[in-house]
Amino acid sequence: EVIRDSRQVSEAEIRKQVEDFFRQRALENAEVQLTDFKLLNEVILPAGDYSLTVEPPARGREMGPVGLNLSFQAQDGYRMKARATAKLEVMTEAVMSVRALERGRLIEAGDIKLAKVSLSSLPVNVSTDPKQVIGKKLKRHIPAMTMLRSELIDEPALVLKGEVVTIYAESGGLRVTALGEAKEDGRGGDQIRITNLDSKKEVHARVLDNRTVQVRY
Repeated sequence: EVIRDSRQVSEAEIRKQVEDFFRQRALENAEVQLTDFKLLNEVILPAGDYSLTVEPPARGREMGPVGLNLSFQAQDGYRMKARATAKLEVMTEAVMSVRALERGRLIEAGDIKLAKVSLSSLPVNVSTDPKQVIGKKLKRHIPAMTMLRSELIDEPALVLKGEVVTIYAESGGLRVTALGEAKEDGRGGDQIRITNLDSKKEVHARVLDNRTVQVRY
């Protein structure tokens, strides 16, 4: 069948629409990069507007080299299909160290930056917001340009060994407080050993904040 008043849709025009399709599907703060796009057959449509439907790659094959099924429909109802190949990279932001950082360091804003990384190489549990790591303590030494993952950081201790804290206890409506000395560091919610400064007895108490621990009876 001969199509009158037809036009060939350029590869560049189709590529732009495919890029727009994947950008609309991308996660917030993600950036789609479509490279090596190649149209495998000519697309000739009746003159005028048309619509393009992109069949997304199968789940789990949405990055790297991909094959694309494209469906075109012209205003007069004429339809045709085409195939294309491309390399799809999804870039997102991850928190990364700007210098080597020592074990036990409390992370400061100047120690980190947000960097664009490929989603395909993104480690599990990587931090994507500086607020997730600033003020946290490093569990081990890390080199420069390390992506910060949850297993590398820890909550800082609220109570340090040797500090004097208030021991709080409540039982049967009776509330008792006393001063105690921490025998070990403790984060919020940790159970740590405390020596009661009056009785000299050692108890286990839960850290409530940097000044208070709670004993349960």
